[in-house]
Amino acid sequence: MTNLPILWGRGSSTNVQKVLWTCAELGIRLDHRPLAGEYGGNQSAWFLALNPNGTVPVWQEEDHVLFESQAIMRHLARRCGALYGSDTTAMAQVDCWLDWFALVFWPPIRMLFLDVVRDQKIAPDDPSASAALQKAATFTERAAGRIARSPYMAGPEFSLADIALTIGLNRMQGLSLGIPIPDPLRAWMEGQRRRPGFAFATKEEPDLPGHTGSKPNE
Repeated sequence: MTNLPILWGRGSSTNVQKVLWTCAELGIRLDHRPLAGEYGGNQSAWFLALNPNGTVPVWQEEDHVLFESQAIMRHLARRCGALYGSDTTAMAQVDCWLDWFALVFWPPIRMLFLDVVRDQKIAPDDPSASAALQKAATFTERAAGRIARSPYMAGPEFSLADIALTIGLNRMQGLSLGIPIPDPLRAWMEGQRRRPGFAFATKEEPDLPGHTGSKPNE
């Protein structure tokens, strides 16, 4: 039995990638065990006992179990005293942009990823897909506006919010959805993708129609 904390989840999941990158930045050693997707296992009784939602990632450390990627990221950052701001005001800024990513920026891209690209439930020219594309473009412009005013999403220092946004932009770009990324935001994203933690987190990408993959310096 390993003494390292276990991260359950397939490496092609953006939510798993966010946790992997967080661990890399914080210097946390872990035992990454692929699960869900092509690996299966996420609806098995033992896994549902860890996370009744049957989703990944799940963080297991002795008797301590967490699910939801951004809860895991926050927990690890608090414990290590990094990536989460140096005071409560800075922490609140990180929370603002983490929540914005999860609740505003990511949902239309996730819909396009799941329903148009992966499962092909709807056609690319379906009105719902067109609406999602418009939302994604609008929110990408908002991210670009934020980066125009600040070196990082939550302020002057690299944080969890930058990990989340870079992973999301990377997946969006890899799917070739035609959503424009303004040049300043693209340059910012390339800077984050040169961090060693990005390469560690994105070694596995989904094999899907139209997906161009993601490497740090593409």
